Amino acid sequence: MATRTNVVLLSVDDSKQCDHAVSYYVQSIHRAGNKVVISHCVELPDRAHPRDAVMSPATLSSLWNEEEAKSKTLIDKISTFLTANNVPSSDIITRIERGLKPGHVIVEVIDDVNADLVIMGSRGLGTLRRTILGSVSDYVLHHSKVPVLVVHMPTK
Repeated sequence: MATRTNVVLLSVDDSKQCDHAVSYYVQSIHRAGNKVVISHCVELPDRAHPRDAVMSPATLSSLWNEEEAKSKTLIDKISTFLTANNVPSSDIITRIERGLKPGHVIVEVIDDVNADLVIMGSRGLGTLRRTILGSVSDYVLHHSKVPVLVVHMPTK
C-alpha cells in the first residue's frame, strides 16, 4: 500500500514571526516525504501602492521587479534553512506570486498546489488594528478549504 504524499504550504514573509513558524514546522510537523511549497506574495511598498499614487508603467514595473528580487532572496533563505534541517531540496517547491491582497493570493495557491495543510506566522495585531487593517491569517483561516496552522510567537 503506497503512502500518500502530503503537501504543506509555508506562506512566508520577511518577519521574525515567519521565521518562528518555519522553525516550528521543521521541529514539530515535518515528516519524510512531505512536499513543502514555500510561497510569498509580492506586495508593493506602501509608498507606491497603485491605488494611492499615480506613476508611470515603467516606475511600477521597476518597483515590482525590486520587490520580486527581495522575495527571491527570502525564498532562498528559507529553502536553505529547510535543507539544512533535513528537508531534501527535491521536496521543496518555491512560488513567488504578485497580488494586492495576500490573503486572496494564498487561498488561490492553496487550491493550485492541492495543499493539505497551510502554515503561517501571526504578526499579533491587536483586535482594533486587525479590525481596521484586516489580517491575512484571519482571511486565510476563513477561506481555506484545508487546515491552517497559525503559529504565534512564544510569550516571554
